[in-house]
Amino acid sequence: RALPPGEVDRRLGEGIEVVLQRSMEKDEMLFAEAAPGIRSAAMIRLHLDPVAADGLLAFGSRDADAFHPQQGTELIRFLARIVALCLKRLLSS
Repeated sequence: RALPPGEVDRRLGEGIEVVLQRSMEKDEMLFAEAAPGIRSAAMIRLHLDPVAADGLLAFGSRDADAFHPQQGTELIRFLARIVALCLKRLLSS
């Protein structure tokens, strides 16, 4: 889904790549009808330039402790790079 301009920076912080959030509130903008059940989330910036503005890849869990700030982010960053490459190819064609 499309996010309002500046929303990725608002959620992650300018220049921040990954945010792991524990015990989050209902977020219908990201998780739509699943939002009431989401208790923790991982949000990753997708670099889509030059074909589009930055995007946001978000994973939610019903477990409040599934994602937390002390967790490693190497694999999720790798996945974000792969998703961004695939989206760039799709958007530029």
